[in-house]
Amino acid sequence: MHGQRDIREIKRHDILELMDGAIERGAAYQANRIHSNLRKLFNWCLERGIIDTSPVLGTKPPTREQARDRVLTDDEIRAVLHVCAKDAYPFRQFVPLLLATAQRRGEVSQMKWSQLDLDAKQWVIPAELSKNGKPHVVPLNDFALRLLAEVPRFTDCDWVFTTTRRSPISGFSKALRHIHAESETTAWRYHDLRRTAASGMARAGIAPHVVEKVLNHISGTISGVAAVYNRYGYDAERREALDKWGTFLEDLEE
Repeated sequence: MHGQRDIREIKRHDILELMDGAIERGAAYQANRIHSNLRKLFNWCLERGIIDTSPVLGTKPPTREQARDRVLTDDEIRAVLHVCAKDAYPFRQFVPLLLATAQRRGEVSQMKWSQLDLDAKQWVIPAELSKNGKPHVVPLNDFALRLLAEVPRFTDCDWVFTTTRRSPISGFSKALRHIHAESETTAWRYHDLRRTAASGMARAGIAPHVVEKVLNHISGTISGVAAVYNRYGYDAERREALDKWGTFLEDLEE
């Protein structure tokens, strides 16, 4: 499935070969993402009459995924923060900012200066970047603001985290392996930092529905008819939650 092939020439065995290759590399979950993305692509082509049938039909995700519950301990968080503090831009600030904001890797990595209002201490994730398709306002605690103050700003570049000045950062796997080795922590991924932040806020006494608002979850403790009528954004409560979490991270660093 490489090169300039006509999409109408791609067959089911090509799809299976691509997923099998990911499995052989030990990237089982990536194989599932490949299947999902290809299914969407070929369904789009099918709807528009570009193809008559989808080669993904009759295939299924190759790996059964289990919900993760990994949460870093306080000692692990401290170790990760200490390693990042010795590192260089961009991961020196990027990884702690994942913890500080409790937002997704894709959202933080594609952060732009134009999305930030540092005076108002907030970051607006645009609808096209947000997973639920709605703009999301993230209050920035002092811990996050300090990290952003360290980030270099490049002329004619809106990306906060970039090594090319033309696109957002990459190289996540290599950076994660480095942090694992230097911090002597294992078996966690970037998304586990988001879960760790949510757990930390809950431990600090933040109500579950407020934590869900911080995470920008639509379904959860407020659902069904209640969700339709409850349009309160919990702005003050979300800021308090992230401020408490930021203070906790600052104390861990000391």
